[in-house]
Amino acid sequence: MKRGFIIRFVSLLFLVGFFTVDLYSQNTHKDFKGKITLKSYAGEWKWENENKTETLVFYLRDTTWEWHGKELDHIYGTYKYIRNDSVIVDNTNMKPSSEIDVIDMPIYGGADEEDDQGNIWSLYIEFHDTSTDKQSSYDSSLSYSIGKNGPQLHLKLVSEPAWWEGNEDFLARSKEEEEKLKRLSKAYRLPGWSIPNNVTLTKVVSK
Repeated sequence: MKRGFIIRFVSLLFLVGFFTVDLYSQNTHKDFKGKITLKSYAGEWKWENENKTETLVFYLRDTTWEWHGKELDHIYGTYKYIRNDSVIVDNTNMKPSSEIDVIDMPIYGGADEEDDQGNIWSLYIEFHDTSTDKQSSYDSSLSYSIGKNGPQLHLKLVSEPAWWEGNEDFLARSKEEEEKLKRLSKAYRLPGWSIPNNVTLTKVVSK
């Protein structure tokens, strides 16, 4: 009698556990309904390599600004990259001002698309490599996910030639502008970036 009770009790625990896991797996996406917004991307994000000899940190903010009479929601930010205790690039002192528009910040982007639950899982971004003046195309992205250590962002930077390349003399209003455009055209064709690409940053939660 006692043994039969134990078997039935263990079986019941198994069934409860099975249905709990099953229900969780079915409701996981529903739990995020409308919760992954641009504000979810705001904050400090960090990536380190396995040996902890490289550290990349993004500082992102969400903002609303007016463009041609319309209010637009976007993300902008700065970054810092350290390798072997040496600072490779650090533009964290940059802020939007009368001289620097939000769109000209080192990281700038907006929502790609919302899913049917109203969540934003990916941003298109324009990344400015302040070490070389190279800029990414709008095919570059930050993709949001939930990892075992919390929210994560996967960075993908895509290169493309400058749209004005070959027409610098026609577009420039002065010789100085022409030289600047030609310099930027060369920067756009530089291989790689001054920071790691195709890495996943984890959100830093203050304790």
